[in-house]
Amino acid sequence: MPGGHCLFIQKREELKAKYYQEPRKGIQAEEALQNYLQSKESVSDAILYTDLVLTLKENERKEAYLKAEAANAEAQRLEEFKRQNQQMMEERERQHQEQLRQMEINRTQQLAYNRWR
Repeated sequence: MPGGHCLFIQKREELKAKYYQEPRKGIQAEEALQNYLQSKESVSDAILYTDLVLTLKENERKEAYLKAEAANAEAQRLEEFKRQNQQMMEERERQHQEQLRQMEINRTQQLAYNRWR
């Protein structure tokens, strides 16, 4: 889990604090504690490395997700634009056909008027 190294350090500090609170540890208590902490350095390093890798992977995953979301939003925007453009073209065609129909009606009426005159 990302953040695991911070948790490890926190637990280590809690352990040290608890150790220092215990009475009657003896003369070699500090040396024993330091030896123990030093023996855990490789574990700490491994946890830190794993934490960094997991954090990097999590950031890459988030970035990929955001890119996919942006691409999806752009595709939807383009699809909406295409749909609106299609509607506009259909409306223009309908208006054009209506104008042609009206012109034909007017022409027919004019011809009829000229014949009866």
